[in-house]
Amino acid sequence: MAGPDTNEEIKSTAQVIDWLSEGLQNLLPQHVKANLNKVGLAGHSRGGKTSFALALRTRQ
Repeated sequence: MAGPDTNEEIKSTAQVIDWLSEGLQNLLPQHVKANLNKVGLAGHSRGGKTSFALALRTRQ
């Protein structure tokens, strides 16, 4: 059963989100441009807690 500590999940997911602005475009076809003005993130239970924590981070 997952405990209350999701710090590692939050850190890992934040690293992926931070990578998107630099790394995603290199993986897309040349004619496709990434628009990262809005990024959707969802989760259930522990993933929901991680998603909510990251949503709060982006508002700061």
